[in-house]
Amino acid sequence: MSHHSLFTCALASISFLAGGLVQAGDYFISNEEDYNTSIADTLGIPLSSGCAMLGTLTNWNYNFDGAKWANGGSEYDQGNLSYSQIVDIRNNFVSTLNVSSSDNGSITNGGLFSLSGSYQQPAGLTLENTPLYLMVGNGSTIDASTEIAVFVFRKTEDGSLATYPSDPNLPDSNYFDFLSRDKAAALGSEWYVECILGHNTPDGFQLIPEPATATLGLLGLAALMVRRRR
Repeated sequence: MSHHSLFTCALASISFLAGGLVQAGDYFISNEEDYNTSIADTLGIPLSSGCAMLGTLTNWNYNFDGAKWANGGSEYDQGNLSYSQIVDIRNNFVSTLNVSSSDNGSITNGGLFSLSGSYQQPAGLTLENTPLYLMVGNGSTIDASTEIAVFVFRKTEDGSLATYPSDPNLPDSNYFDFLSRDKAAALGSEWYVECILGHNTPDGFQLIPEPATATLGLLGLAALMVRRRR
């Protein structure tokens, strides 16, 4: 796949106002085989299906200075998030992209994807200078049964976050490679990806367990221990 030609097409669109939605350029996000950032399920097996979506979070936010999730004045390490809080983060995600039909974020063999579309600001939300969140899941859409991971993009040069307009770096630099910082520097890419909910692996990233599945697993283990005691 030639992502450079797609990038050129993406930048051909211009910003405009229409239908009450703020259009601020196009975005293209690509995870390719030689990037070594494959996305795996909770067992470490690279995904063969799933989806990637660009968006925002309505109630939750991430404190990048302290590397903690925040909601309602309280902050939590990823490891201290409850299942219900993980569900709430997933349910708080809102897409901000009119997705193209050709690069719709569908994950293919090896945990790879291409996502492109035009930015639209959701009604009632002010996103100016807030981070771009990328949510990846193992379902065809983000729903109640989806295992997820959440990512942000940082500038390779200084680590600054990619944010929604009016970030001066956007919409002129709307192409985001799904790369580690070292790989981004080696390839001369302007941006790299950081996982803020999920797990880093030697080959890429791993989703966190879907809460209901994880709960059932714990209940099953507890039942097994009870039987052994008997």
